[in-house]
Order: sequence, then C-alpha cells, then structure tokens
Amino acid sequence: MEKQSENSDLEMKLFALSLFIGAASTYLLYGDYDLGKYRPYVENGAKWGWGMAIFFILAPAIWKYRWEALSFTGTLLRKAIQKLSRINVRQSFPVIQPSNENLERKSFSLLQKEKPFELGQGMADLSVPVNYLPQHDGKHQYRDALDQMNYEKELTIAFQRVGLLKSDESLNVKKVQQGPLAVKVTIDIPAGVKMSQIKGNTEDLETMLGIPSLQVVNGEFTASAALVMVRPQRPPILLRSCIEKGVDQFQKYALPIVIGVGLDGQPVVVDLVSVRNLLVAGTTGSGKSWWLNQAILGLLMAKTPDELQMVLIDPKMVELASFSDYPHVMKVVTEPKKSAQILKLLVGEMEKRYELLRKYRMKNIQQLLKRRASDKDIPPMPYIICVVDELADLMIVAKNEIEPLIQRLTQKARAAGIFLILATQRPSVDVVTGVIKSNMPSRVVFRCMTSADYSTVLGFSPGTTLLGKGDGVALIEGSFDLIRFQSPGIATDEDMAEETIQQVSGYLNQKYGHARVEHDLIGVGLEEDLDYTDLDDEEILDLEEGDDDVGEEKKLLKVLKSYIAYNEEVRVSDIQQFLGIRKQRVIHLLQMLVQEGWLEAPPEGNPRAGYQLLLTKEQIENYKRENPLHI
Repeated sequence: MEKQSENSDLEMKLFALSLFIGAASTYLLYGDYDLGKYRPYVENGAKWGWGMAIFFILAPAIWKYRWEALSFTGTLLRKAIQKLSRINVRQSFPVIQPSNENLERKSFSLLQKEKPFELGQGMADLSVPVNYLPQHDGKHQYRDALDQMNYEKELTIAFQRVGLLKSDESLNVKKVQQGPLAVKVTIDIPAGVKMSQIKGNTEDLETMLGIPSLQVVNGEFTASAALVMVRPQRPPILLRSCIEKGVDQFQKYALPIVIGVGLDGQPVVVDLVSVRNLLVAGTTGSGKSWWLNQAILGLLMAKTPDELQMVLIDPKMVELASFSDYPHVMKVVTEPKKSAQILKLLVGEMEKRYELLRKYRMKNIQQLLKRRASDKDIPPMPYIICVVDELADLMIVAKNEIEPLIQRLTQKARAAGIFLILATQRPSVDVVTGVIKSNMPSRVVFRCMTSADYSTVLGFSPGTTLLGKGDGVALIEGSFDLIRFQSPGIATDEDMAEETIQQVSGYLNQKYGHARVEHDLIGVGLEEDLDYTDLDDEEILDLEEGDDDVGEEKKLLKVLKSYIAYNEEVRVSDIQQFLGIRKQRVIHLLQMLVQEGWLEAPPEGNPRAGYQLLLTKEQIENYKRENPLHI
C-alpha cells in the first residue's frame, strides 16, 4: 500500500511538472512581446518544452505497462521474421512452391496443384540388365500439397476444433516435406499440450482435415511433432525406378531387398545379411504378394546362381510357380509334408556348413567367401534363401514339425549363409508364435484385419491406418522407428509382371543355364535329394496326423530324444507343447528315457525338481551326428 501511494504521488508530481512546462512553453511561443533576434531560439525551446511535457504525461503509463509493450513489440518482430523465412524454407525434400491458384476453399484437401513425379535415372550393374524391367510411360502425376502458410492455418483450425488449442491460439509450422506417398508437416507442440494428447486425437484430426490416414511421430526439432498425412491417390512405384535410384545399395549389399519408397520419395533398400530374416504379414489385397514377387525378382537379378540359391515354398501353388525355371531356384515346393522335409534338408546343410567353417577356422560365410577368392580349394558356398509364401498353411498341417525347424534355422543359420523370408496373410498368435517372432526381429507389415494382428507381428500398434495396395510399415533390425513406405511392383498390372518374369527367366537361363546342372550345395545334391518322385509315402514323414494318432510309441520316443539332444531341455511343459500330447504321456516317455540312462528322475520327496539330463556333451554330439534330421 505504501509503495502504491508513493507511485501515485510521483505520478501527480510529474503531471504537475508537465502542466507547468506546457504552460510556460505556450506563453513563450504565443506571448505578445518582442524578442528580437532571440525569437527563433525561444520558439525552438518552447517546442522542446511541449515535447518534455507530453513525455512526462505518458511516462507513468509506459512504465506501468512496460512488459506488455515489450511483448507486443516482440510478437510483431517474430511475425515479420516468419514471413521472411517462408520465402525460402530449407527442406530435405523438394520445396513446396505456393500455388498460384485460388486457395479459398470450403474444406481442406491435400490435393491442389498437379506436379510431375520424377523417376530415378541411371543404370545398376546387375547380373540382368535393368532394361528388362518395365518403366513408367512418361511422368506420372501426383498432386502438390499446400504451402506452409496455409498448412499453419488449416492445422490451427483443426486443432482448435478438437480442443487441443484455444480459439485465440495458433500453431507454428516449422517444416513441410512432401513425397509421392505422403506429406510430412512438422509443428511446434503448443504450450500445455502433450504428445500423447495429439496421438490420442488422431482419428478426430483425420476427420477435421479430410484425409484418409494420419500418423503422429516425433519431430526432428526440440518440442516438435511431425504429422504424416498420407495421400489418398498415390502414383505407381515400379521396381526399376527403385533399382536405378538405389543403385549404390544394390552394388554394395550382399543380398539387396527393396522394401519400398519412403515418405521422402527415396527407395528403402536393406541387406538381408544384415537384417537376418524377414517376417511379412498382410491381409488379402494389401500388397503382400505383390511385394514378395518384386523382392524375389530383385534378388535374382542382383546375384548370379553361383552367389545365390533359393528354395520357394508355395502352399497356394500359384504365387511363386513363375520362378520355377530360374537357374537360382532349387525347388518350388507346394505340399506341406515336402516343405517340412525341405526345411530338414536345410538344417542338415546348415550343420555341414558349420563343419566347413570350423575346418577353415572361420566364423561366418562372409569370411569364408573372402578366403575362397584366393584359395580355390575351398568348395563353393552360395547364399541360400528359403521363401515361404503362406506360413499359416504349414502351421495348420504340421506345426509341431515346422516350428522347431524354423526356430533352428532362424537362430543358427545366419552365419552359414541361410536365410528365411516368411509371409502370411493370417498373422494370428497360433501362426506367428512367440518362438518364431523372437528370432525374426525384422518385419514388413501391410494392412491387416484387426489391431490384434498388428500387435502380433509388430508387438505394438503402428499408430496409423494402412490404406492397402502396397501401403505398409517396416520394422528393421537396428532401427528404432517404423518406416512408412509404398511397395513397388514389377509392373503396373499382373499380365505385364508375369511377362517380365518370363523374359528375365529366359535371359538368365541363356546366360547361366549350366549352373543348374553343375552346381551342388555342400552335402545336398540339387537334383537328387530334392526330387521326391521316386520316394514312397512311408519315406516321407506323415505330417497330417492329429494329436490323437501320433504314431507308435517308438516314433514318439525317437522324436523326444532328438528334441532333448538339440535343445538340451527336459521340462515337462515344453515337451508337452512340442509333442502336442497329454502330460501323463510325456511323463511316461520321460520315465522310459530314465530307464535307458538318458535322464535322472526327480527325487521322490521333491517332484518339482524336474528331470536332469545325464548325457555328456560328447554323447549328445555323437547322437546329433548320427541323427542329423530327427528334430
């Protein structure tokens, strides 16, 4: 109160002083007296007096509202700087030019001005000339997005309508990036708003903005968020343009696979040797098979038959049959029972390759291939890729046989140069089990039926709506964020894609046709061990037996021995899940192994202690050597 009183007295004194100076200045300026030669000086002094009077009158108010005045001045300066910066915004993607068309419209749309989508140029040095692949007829068009100022306006209105901003607040757009798949707008997160709140209002924002899909991710700036708005109309992406634009990766990587075209319009290419294995999921019409065909063709074009061999498992019988004539392809298998036998042969091949690596004191196939360049006595060891087009069919018919084989190959076969690509359109928990998923950290996901399917494959929700027709996300080993991409295709339609596959096949057979006859895998003859025409049904495991008809007891016991030898695991629950039989029958089989000296039974007073394995490491290795395929 005393301070307020002092301020009030000071204001009154300044006001009185102002009146006195003003009155004196008026008298000097307009008084009726003769000042002679001094009159100009007196008039100037009177004017300065009036200025001082006005200053002393306004000074208390200026001092009282000084912070509001400074804030207002700063706001004007910031707005002026923002308008200047919009003239040339630095972007990692092509700069969006403001449209000359009338921007006044009734509702927001991503589509404004047509702009050409520039395709990649150049030529990759592949085993097959890239000219064999079709290209776009001319320049495909996509629509240009709005300029940065209009995004700021439209997003501000949308945020206000969903309750993330007050009516007197506005958003600050820091960056706008565009590609053929989507537009990415980076904004400052408003004060008092959390990132989780923006993500929680994704569906409402989609409705307010009039777009089919919106993804909210962390921005590249401090306290910023990136809004990824997918285009409803996307230009077709072809494999040829991806190879031409990603030629460096294709020449550098051992097993290059095109994932797709990212948000920036650049191809996303990975090395299967680095990501180990791939799990692919997507419902019918999502683009899964379209993607799988281009991935296989890209690998076959990038590597010679001496560098790469492939086994294709196609329970649907029609998806991968077109590749059967390629010199790289050892076999296209369509029957589940033979699929299990193929996987067992690959397990045997893996074990033989490890013996060879141990012989030459190498840790992986890459070291061995470098050594072979100078030592021709080392036998050839091409990479092997096993592609399964529909995992669900195999798991329904022979889960107890298929799952352990996949587990062994995904856990150990990487160093031996054997890789798996598993695809399914039904990614439920009984198909993509925890055992399979834990050993396949790299996943490619297209549109699925339910959110549970996304969670099964990815382990979490992608946080956006996938639109189908090649719109997907990838979780690649070593990357912490999902990669949004548009899948490429071999051609723009099925007929042209099939014709291209046949043309490339003819070229490869003319150039490398001899490799099919002369080249054998280590320990596995291509035409002998993989030809089932001369086998009787009894020589192939009957994988279609149900849980109630699992064969004779000796057969179960043999399978159990192999399981224990390879896994060194004797827990009842795990064995019961593996064999698919009742717990009492598992205990009966374990008691038989106790009598044979394999196991030690739990103490009578402590049944929870479990069974103990009595075999030595040497005995286990001898059994595995004598029974390489019984797993």
